Amino acid sequence: AEYMGENRNSLTEKMDHVIVLDSDEEDGDRRELKRRRTGDTPESNTKNRVVTSSVLIVDGDEDAELQAALKMSLQQQLASSLPSTPPLPLTPPLSPPADVSSTTAYGSMNQLLGSLHMQRRRKEQQLQHTAANQSSPSRSLASSPSFSSSSSSSSSSSSSSSRPSASLSSLPRPTVSSSSAPSLVRENIPDPTVAANNALPVGTPDLPFRRTAPADEPMPAELSTGDRFYITRNRLVPSERSMPNRITFEQLIKGENGMATGAMQAAFLTTFIFDPAFLKPLIVSGIPVTVLKHYVRGEEKAGIYSGVFGPKNFTVVHPNFASSIPFGCMHAKLMLLKFKNCLRVVVSSANLTEEDWNLIGQCVWFQDFPRISPGPSKTVHNSNSNDFEDQLRFFISKLFDGLTPSLASIELSEYNYADAKVELVASIPGRLSGSLRDRFGHLRLSTIASRYNIVAPKQPIVFQTSSVGNLTEQFLQEFASSMTGSRAAPKRGEKRKITALSSSTPAFRVVYPSLDTVKLSRLGTDGAGTICLAAKHWTSAKFPRPCFCDISPAAGMGPVQTLLHSKIAFVLSESNESVDVSQLIYCGSHNLSPSAWGKLEKEGTSLFIANYELGVVFPPGAVRQEDVVLPFGLPLTRYRSTTQPWIREDFMS
Repeated sequence: AEYMGENRNSLTEKMDHVIVLDSDEEDGDRRELKRRRTGDTPESNTKNRVVTSSVLIVDGDEDAELQAALKMSLQQQLASSLPSTPPLPLTPPLSPPADVSSTTAYGSMNQLLGSLHMQRRRKEQQLQHTAANQSSPSRSLASSPSFSSSSSSSSSSSSSSSRPSASLSSLPRPTVSSSSAPSLVRENIPDPTVAANNALPVGTPDLPFRRTAPADEPMPAELSTGDRFYITRNRLVPSERSMPNRITFEQLIKGENGMATGAMQAAFLTTFIFDPAFLKPLIVSGIPVTVLKHYVRGEEKAGIYSGVFGPKNFTVVHPNFASSIPFGCMHAKLMLLKFKNCLRVVVSSANLTEEDWNLIGQCVWFQDFPRISPGPSKTVHNSNSNDFEDQLRFFISKLFDGLTPSLASIELSEYNYADAKVELVASIPGRLSGSLRDRFGHLRLSTIASRYNIVAPKQPIVFQTSSVGNLTEQFLQEFASSMTGSRAAPKRGEKRKITALSSSTPAFRVVYPSLDTVKLSRLGTDGAGTICLAAKHWTSAKFPRPCFCDISPAAGMGPVQTLLHSKIAFVLSESNESVDVSQLIYCGSHNLSPSAWGKLEKEGTSLFIANYELGVVFPPGAVRQEDVVLPFGLPLTRYRSTTQPWIREDFMS
């Protein structure tokens, strides 16, 4: 009812499917609700308005299986609060009148679904943690689903993927062993097999989102050529199965998909956090699997831990951070998936969790690179003008800086990258100067823009982000200049200062959800833990508030917004309703923050970056207009003077 406000009366007048969520209605109101639902309301009473304190429309877009699961979920989850008055039964198919399309009412349904899911996830984590402590006291986090530092957020504002303590309140913080052995070996050893086995089985009827999904159709080979822009398929929106350029984690790891033949043979994955239950199909398969992830420095240690977190085929890596970088995080999302005949390279914004891949919007790029035929005819690959392989190798070498590389039996030199359709854009922590300065962060964008002779556009740059750092007009201008070729990139090794910003630097639009948008989204405030903007930044005098635009649903997605964890940058077309494919288009893990993209220091001779990040850029003409499918709608809606952004700290500790 709190989401309906003053519109509650007029909405209930039109409803033909009502679920009563509490027992405060009078008997007369209940009888009237029942008559309305069965269609036998007397003609003389059609103008009467029934006021209920809590109502819910079940939209016809939900499939019958989800409706049945919802019915059982409501009966089980709400039975304790409705001991004497059970919910009115649902009888599929549910088809509300055509004129009942209220975003508010539809949002209420999704609020409930999202709330049930988040509550179940918390309960699941509590049960797993309790079971693990009883079975193995030495493994204090033996089955925590997200066993990096998910309950602790980095001080860097760009650490958007950190799960706030509100959703993991039952889990204690990991402790540091006092022994000389790495802390992970004794006191912080999550066991993915324990977590996976303790998790609810797929198909549990009272959890609508963990049911067995219909088998995905195999991807034709032409869909794995790297010239398409994908977003993750949301399990809350059944209609997305038929929408173009949607992708699932299951499709990516499956053999006989795209160019790949045979089953997957090895996997190297990077992430901020991961859920062992989510990775169970890979872990129990016996193939070599390496996960390089973020961790809490001071509580956990850098290193390579083979067989420590579970089976011997499963390796976890904690990358090194320079002591001079007190904050920052490992935020890159890279997957190297080895098949019999190719290497699948995936770059995305999604962590390795069920929520990230199935419930919130993410951007994904991937391409299958063929194995080089053995023999004397082996040629030098990557002979075209791009340096995809060089950038990939160099970034991975930085991830393993000070450690022995462990790529799960994957040899990068065995594959041909000559047909790479994108340019890699990486960030590594440090104060970069000399030859490294323009190889990472936003100066890497400047290098790419110069290579393709990008002409500075008149239209604004749009950056959709899930986390916003301490922005200033100066930083936005630096980023825009780099991305649009408004300022030539310095040559490698050149020590001259970077020149002042050009007056032709385009305008900037930051796409970030308002508080109202989050409240009415499919997961509501409980599901917005990965979206963050600090209140102190928003209220700062130098913060560029006029640049902000709200998120609206993309075409075909219904009236309710899906929460987004994607990070996408592009230039608007002249119509303001599409992407300009003649300019650079970015997708990946970089949020809009100096920590992710870098901040110029020492009069432009140094670039300071705090995070490991990775994304891709589509050069001009590399992707067709129809293959750029955004997870939000255009044209953009600017914030009003009264619009409040989503501030996570106001709702979660």
